[in-house]
Amino acid sequence: MGEKSKSFDNVSRGYLLELGFLKSGEKITLRNDDNDQDLVAVAYRFEPEGLESVYNILDKNSMKLTKWTDTQIQGTVTADKAGLLFLSIPYDKGWTVKVDGKVVEPYKIFDTFLSVHMTAGTHEISMEYMPEGLKTGGIITAGSVIFLLILAGVSAGKGKKRRPMRVHSTGE
Repeated sequence: MGEKSKSFDNVSRGYLLELGFLKSGEKITLRNDDNDQDLVAVAYRFEPEGLESVYNILDKNSMKLTKWTDTQIQGTVTADKAGLLFLSIPYDKGWTVKVDGKVVEPYKIFDTFLSVHMTAGTHEISMEYMPEGLKTGGIITAGSVIFLLILAGVSAGKGKKRRPMRVHSTGE
């Protein structure tokens, strides 16, 4: 069987790389041709059964959505025991999360996703998204528009020339 190669660029920040499929006895050689740093690699073997097992565990106590819009999500979740509620929503500081009506601190999990601490039991979850700076930006924009309208009104008032008033007499 012929030799095959794959090249990957700019992987110094750590990535999962799809190297393909191997048959028993096949070998892979990894090289770092970009610089003199040591190559650090960890190999993982993907098994569909493992993914299905993890999915079944995560899906067991999934959140049942009762309402969702572009900026709000509401639902219920039952936790068998205390732990983290993992949400496949990207973490952003603009999220406000309430559990049973009380604001809770959201956490970043896997350096990407939103999660919150949960106690055992059934809980009402409410999440609302408001991008940071949106309110401040709106206030600044509205203030600027009002200022420009006032400035335009003042300029228009100064630009009008007053005509002298003429009085007509009939000569009587």
